[in-house]
Amino acid sequence: RIRSALGVSAEAVLDTVGIPLFVTDADGNAVVWNSSIEDLTGVSAREAREKAMLSQAFYHDGRRAKTLADKVLDAPRNADTAYGVDRVAGVDDALYRDESVMTDAGGTDRNIDFRAAPVFDGDDVVGVVELIYDRTEDVHRQTELTTLVEHLTETMAALAEGQLDARADPDVDRSVVDDELLGVVTPLNELAERFERLAERVDEQTAQLAAAIDESSMAAGTVEATVGTQRGQLESATREIQAVSASMQEIA
Repeated sequence: RIRSALGVSAEAVLDTVGIPLFVTDADGNAVVWNSSIEDLTGVSAREAREKAMLSQAFYHDGRRAKTLADKVLDAPRNADTAYGVDRVAGVDDALYRDESVMTDAGGTDRNIDFRAAPVFDGDDVVGVVELIYDRTEDVHRQTELTTLVEHLTETMAALAEGQLDARADPDVDRSVVDDELLGVVTPLNELAERFERLAERVDEQTAQLAAAIDESSMAAGTVEATVGTQRGQLESATREIQAVSASMQEIA
C-alpha cells in the first residue's frame, strides 16, 4: 500500500526515520532493516537477513537469544506475562518494552530500550515492528547525578557529625551534569568554611573564658588567705585588749 501510494517501498520510507528499527514477517525474518539500525549495529540489511537469529546482529559474541520481536511473535497478546517483559500502559494496541546492553559497531557498550508491537491482519499476526532507543547518555547522566547526590549527602552527614573540615569535591562527569546542580557544591563548601571558622572562634573564646576563670579563682584564693590573716590579727588584738582591760580592773 505504501508503494502504491508513494511510489516507493516501505523500507525506503522507514529509512527516513531517525530511530533504529526493523520489521519482521510472521516467521521472524527481517523484511525491513533501516539505515539507522545499520549504523547502530554495524550490520547491513543483507547481513541481518542472513543471521540465524536477529539477536546476533545486536550481540556480537555470537549468542542466540530471542529478540523482543521474537517474543511478541510467540505471544502477541500476552508477551508481558509469557516472557516477563513490560507492557506499555496507556496504549490501546499491544506495545511491549524491554531493555538490555549491546555492543555497537564501534565496540562500545550501549544501554538499549526496545519497543515492539505486533502487526495484525484481521486476527492473524503478520509481523512485528521493533524500535530501538539508545539510552546510553541518559543512563550515564543518571549515574553521575546519583554519584553527585550521594557525595553531597555524605559531606553534609560528615559536617553534622562534627567533621568540620569536610568539603564537597564530587568526582563526576561535569559535561553531563546540569550547572544548576553543580552550583550547590560551592555554597555548601562556603557554608562549611564559615561554620568551621565560627567553631574555631568559639573554641578560642571558650579557652579565654576558662583562663579568666582560673585567674579569678587564684585571686579569690589570695583574698581569702589575706582575710584569714587579718582575722587572726584582729582576734589577737582583741585578746590583748581583753587582757589590758582585766589588768585595769585589778588595778582599780
